[in-house]
Amino acid sequence: MIKTDYIPVEGRPGLYRDPVSNAIINTSNHEAQKLRQFREKAKQRDEDIENLKGDVAEIKALLQQLLER
Repeated sequence: MIKTDYIPVEGRPGLYRDPVSNAIINTSNHEAQKLRQFREKAKQRDEDIENLKGDVAEIKALLQQLLER
């Protein structure tokens, strides 16, 4: 996959710069997989936080109802 015209990025094995588009290209499947896993975990964490916010809001509303009685 590594084309001879790609320029290696200093200090970052597996990363190359395309001189035409100036894009950074990751040629390491292992690193790409780690990045996908990191993003999936971050997405799951954000969803969990949103669920907790909803649960807290619901508990707060129920407590308000109890206090009004």
